[in-house]
Amino acid sequence: MSQSTISVSPEKIMDVNIFGYNLGITNTMLTTLIVCIFIVLLGVILGVCLPKDKNIKPNKFQTFIEMIGEGLYNFITPMINGRKISLALFSLCGFFFSYIVFASWFGLLPGVGQLYTKSGEGNLVHLFRASTTDLAGTAVLSIIAFVLIQFQGIRELKLGYLSKFINFKSPMGFAVGLLELISELSRLLSFALRLFGNIFAGEVMLKIVGDMSRFGIERLGFLGLPFPSVIIALEIFVALIQAYVFVALFLVFSSLAKEEAH
Repeated sequence: MSQSTISVSPEKIMDVNIFGYNLGITNTMLTTLIVCIFIVLLGVILGVCLPKDKNIKPNKFQTFIEMIGEGLYNFITPMINGRKISLALFSLCGFFFSYIVFASWFGLLPGVGQLYTKSGEGNLVHLFRASTTDLAGTAVLSIIAFVLIQFQGIRELKLGYLSKFINFKSPMGFAVGLLELISELSRLLSFALRLFGNIFAGEVMLKIVGDMSRFGIERLGFLGLPFPSVIIALEIFVALIQAYVFVALFLVFSSLAKEEAH
């Protein structure tokens, strides 16, 4: 995004030479790195601060963290048809949820939208931008979720999983398998576009309301101030909802992948 326009695609902020190859670093790539480092540090801090001895009475902080973990556990259980929750699946859901929330909230931090730098072409572009407003970023999350869903289906049903999509027993079975394959591939778009569309739309709305608010401040004084705050509060809630929807879809599709073909 520039100062006056909103760009759908991310902007390059620098070039990094790696083994003779110039890699363009965009503002969303920089934001992704910061968010990932933050999540790792948060996990390390939680691992160090939480007591290991079960006999020690939990403090308020530990109780709060356990409430979050229990809430995630209770959220997952009904969606996997009573199957035992593996530690890997629990951790994946926690990562998807926390990454989407923190990546979306990062773009709402004070000053993030007001920091600019010059690109290699000399254009003034935002230094930071929420990675969930980049279609490439949400597409990567979508591909990761899609691959993990297929892996769970193959691990559960072995080669029988492929019979959902490749069935030469009858013309009807072949047609149904083809429809199943198209439906499975469409989930890539479902994951990526839903998350990108909602978060990017919020960024556009925030830009528009911000411009209107500045006009209101100039013309009406304090009357222009509340509007951006309302949109920011709404976007905080939207980020939570989108993370919830992404994890819910991942769990539902994972459960469907483990069911045998009919």
